[in-house]
This record gives sequence, structure tokens and C-alpha cells, in this order.
Amino acid sequence: MYEKIYKEVKKESYFLNHKKVLIAVSGGVDSMNLLHFLYLYREKLTIEIGIAHINHKQRPESDAEECYLREWAKEHSIPIEVSYFSGVFSEKTAREFRYRFFENIMEEKNYDALVTAHHADDQAETILMRLLRGSRLRHLSGITAVQPFSHGKLIRPFLTISKSDLPDIFHFEDSSNTSPDYFRNRIRNHYLPEMENENPQIKSALRELGKESQLVFRALRDLTATIDITNCQDFFDQSSAVEEILLQDYLEKFNDLQISKRQFQELL
Repeated sequence: MYEKIYKEVKKESYFLNHKKVLIAVSGGVDSMNLLHFLYLYREKLTIEIGIAHINHKQRPESDAEECYLREWAKEHSIPIEVSYFSGVFSEKTAREFRYRFFENIMEEKNYDALVTAHHADDQAETILMRLLRGSRLRHLSGITAVQPFSHGKLIRPFLTISKSDLPDIFHFEDSSNTSPDYFRNRIRNHYLPEMENENPQIKSALRELGKESQLVFRALRDLTATIDITNCQDFFDQSSAVEEILLQDYLEKFNDLQISKRQFQELL
């Protein structure tokens, strides 16, 4: 499996322009596989690696996971950075805390890429979550394999691999993954299994929906590339449908801007 992943990584040139890579490691089976894969292939990929770990302090196992990763890093002479979650815990606040920490470490230690272990199952779950939340069609494209992050890139080399296909190496099981308190857990443990009773290929269908959405909006960007949206004359020369897509594209440039669909229509 690692050789298969390596061939995909080489084909996509994920690390061609990256030399110092920070790996987000939680201790679960997916991130431990990512750590082992990049450690084993670091010379072939000509990269230096480091570990970033968040101790969320939400479970009794959290300290054991941190201790194990520190020992593993010491034994393999790999630098490790650890932070401790603070604040009111939720899926959203924990995610925001993690990525702020990753960004800070990249800037402080001169890493030019962050790598996470998101896999094909995560992709299907994310698309269904966005669908249920009423996200725009453009956001049903799911998780991207490479995107800008900090002063470098965020890379997800496992996106085409199902979790069940990853080797069952030593890892920690997160007991909170079974809790129905979290939306993703309800998607993973209840909604998707129910949908699989109707369509056993639902995960694949969701991923294909994401790819098609991504393809449509890429084509629209290509077709409207010569239109200057900040020129009102150019903008109002377009049909109302094209105006809406152009404005959506323009607002996507502002990562911190969060507006509702109603606010968008008022702005339009």
C-alpha cells in the first residue's frame, strides 16, 4: 500500500517544491500511517519531516498519546512540536486551534508544507456534512488535495485511499469517535451506514459528486477568466447567472469573510 501511495505522490508531484514538511499527527490509524509512510520515504521524496501534535486534554488517553509520540520522535530523531488545547471545546474551536498552531509552527520553524492524513472516507463524510448544512454547490467539491496554507501548502496525499485500505499499524483508538455529540460522528456512524443500505456505493457517489462540482466551477472560471469583475461595466454586461457566479468567485478570495446566502443576495 505504501508503494502504491508513493507512486501516486510522485505522479502528482506533491513534494516537488517542498523540502521541510510538517506532519499533523493525532495518534489515530490514519495519521500514524501518514507518519510512517513519510518517514520511510523521506529520502526518496528528498524531504525533512517534523511532527505537530495537539493534546486536546479531552480524554484520559490524551497524555499517553502525547508521551508515545514524544518517545517515537526521540527514537527516530524527528523534531516534534506539541500544543495543548485551551478554550471551550467543540469541533469548530478545536479545528481552528489546530490550524492556528500548525500555521505558527510553519512560520517559526520554516516548514514549507503541512501534511494531513485526510482520506477518501473523510472526503465522502465532508461532502455529506456540507450537503446537510445547506452549503453552496461550489463547496460540495469537498477537501482539496493541495491548497495554499501559511507561506506554503497544505497537502493531503491519502485522499484517494479508503481508511480500510490503510495498514493496521500501532495506533490509538479515540473513544470520542463513537460519541453522537459530534456531527461528523453521526455522519460516519449513523447516516452513511443507513444510506449504504440503499446504495452500497454511496461514499463513491458522494466523492464523484464532489469531483463533478469541482470540474464545473473550474470550467466556469476558465470561461470567465477575461472578465474583470471589479469593472462594473464588464460585470453588468453579463447575464444574471454569470454575475452570481462571478461574485461568488470574487468573495472566495476573502478567507475570513463569512456571509449568509441572504446577505449575498443583498450584496448582489
